[in-house]
Amino acid sequence: MERDELMAQLRYPLYQLHYLDSLEGFEFSPDEAKHVVEHYGPAHVNMMVLALDWARQTPDLVWAEVLPNLSHDDAAIRHYIQTSATALRAAVEAT
Repeated sequence: MERDELMAQLRYPLYQLHYLDSLEGFEFSPDEAKHVVEHYGPAHVNMMVLALDWARQTPDLVWAEVLPNLSHDDAAIRHYIQTSATALRAAVEAT
């Protein structure tokens, strides 16, 4: 996937951050992940997971380029994307 497509695939998972006041202790539950897979389909969720993995491995990624106005710091966002990728990957594998 090209960088622009990876950035686009990050928008849905990162958009959820606007609804979370704090990421301390955040866990993406299996039920939430299953719902995402049911709603978007395994192929689309696999693309999200690829994008989340890419973001995790891109230390100089500017989150505002993906989605403006994120109020969480880099470390919290990176924890969120790791947790999300793990849960989504498991939910896709379970389908």
